[in-house]
Parts: sequence; structure tokens; C-alpha cells
Amino acid sequence: MKSYTKNIFAGSVLIVFSLVYLYHSLAIQPFTGPGATPLNSAHMPRFWGACMLLLSALLLIRGIRELVKTEKKEKLDLKKALIGFFGNNYPVILTFTALIVYLALLNTAGFLIMSAIYVCGQACILSKKPTGRIVFFSAIAGIISAVLVNYIFVVHLNILLPRGILGF
Repeated sequence: MKSYTKNIFAGSVLIVFSLVYLYHSLAIQPFTGPGATPLNSAHMPRFWGACMLLLSALLLIRGIRELVKTEKKEKLDLKKALIGFFGNNYPVILTFTALIVYLALLNTAGFLIMSAIYVCGQACILSKKPTGRIVFFSAIAGIISAVLVNYIFVVHLNILLPRGILGF
């Protein structure tokens, strides 16, 4: 796999992701009460989103420059390059898809349910051949990690997580 296809694809996906991230960071309401500081809760997410957007754009530009340089030397078969890229990087594509599904269903299904399913699914995606044993232990790990994170955030940090349709 040529590095320019990796850079173009990763740069494009990360640009879209960072734009969505920046758009949602605009909804963060800064604290304006007594004791408020000039740097508020909206500054850091916007800063990191801008950094990610800049670096993603640089990665995309780098990939396009390598593509142009390579195209001058040899005829490029784009269809074959795309099929090879998706064939070699299906875990990455499935990971982004699983993350998007997780975020889309988080408020509806709730943190506990979606986190347990996501951790189990991600472990299966990253294992070469998920057998019944791997799926079982992935499900156990997903349930334990979701319950533990929920306990830490809700009980110790007093941060509410999405409860979902079942109410827990």
C-alpha cells in the first residue's frame, strides 16, 4: 500500500471528524458565574479541535503532493489502489463505523449498554478470528469496564452519564 493513499484517506476522514468535533464544541456553554476565568470550559475542546483540523489538512496536503509526484512517474490505477486500501485496512474502517454507531445510539440506549457492546465489538474487530471464547471474554470485559467506568463517574465524580431507555 502506497503511503499517499493512506495519508489522503486518513487526512480526509480526520478533517470530517475534526469539523464535526468543532461544530459540537460550539454548543459548550462556558461558566459565567462568580469565580469565572477568561479561559473557560470551551477553550480547550476548541483548541484541540483546531489543532486536529490543522494537522489533518497537512496530512491531506502531504498525501496529495505525494500522489501528484507519483502520478508524474507512473500511471496510477485508482480503483486498484482503493480496493487494496479497503482490503488492508478493514479493521480501521470497522472501528470508525463502530464508533459512529456507538455515539449515535449512546443517548438512546444508554452508557452502560452501548459501552459494553462497543468494547465487546471492538475486541472482536481487533482479533484476527473471533472465536466463541474470545467473544465471551470480550463481552465480560465490556460489561465489567462499562460498570466500573459508570460507577467511577456517577458515584465518585458526580458526573451523570446517559441513562438510556432502560433507566440505568
